[in-house]
Amino acid sequence: MSTAAIVGFSLVEEISLIKAAVDEAAAARIAVLLLPGVGTVDARREARQAGAPVARIATHCTEADVSVQHFGAARDLGMETVGFLMLAHRLDPAGLARQARIMVDAGAECVYVVDSAGALVLSDAQARVDGVLAAAEEVMRPIIPRLPWMDRSSVVQGYAGVYSSFLLHAQRAAERYGVPAHTILQRVGEAGYVGGQEDMIIDIALQLQAEGAR
Repeated sequence: MSTAAIVGFSLVEEISLIKAAVDEAAAARIAVLLLPGVGTVDARREARQAGAPVARIATHCTEADVSVQHFGAARDLGMETVGFLMLAHRLDPAGLARQARIMVDAGAECVYVVDSAGALVLSDAQARVDGVLAAAEEVMRPIIPRLPWMDRSSVVQGYAGVYSSFLLHAQRAAERYGVPAHTILQRVGEAGYVGGQEDMIIDIALQLQAEGAR
């Protein structure tokens, strides 16, 4: 919604495009993106009137405070709200978490942290994923009382590319042998095990137990 001038559409043309997209979408929910300082609250209101139900509000990763009024306006309009912290390589994981908190407190229901420039190398990305892991375990797990839990083991299972049936086996082995379930799953992914090889988890758990004893 904020980028009409940048991409060459007029506001009238953009509203028409939103209406056309809403009319054509059978299952998808049409979202509009606003950059504070370029897009306006009035433009957001017109987008809502055109039928767009989702508001995405993007800022530089250190400037979440400029999004506050826009999240409030979007919520007042009954829109689903998504925050967007751009150029995430410019800020460390703790700083990103603080900026995301600003957006959440302002009304964001979901916050994305994005590498807009493609500048993060593997170690940088890993540091930010490790901070997702902490949020999953310490924030999400306590408020989700039943499966599927978004806990550390579940996230590592996806990160390591491990088949879903391994999760429960890893948790049981973790309790039996006193080793972390997420570490078991990481080793399973490194070994490339596939469905049907769940019994190999015992060997991994015993290896981890021996490593811990040393």
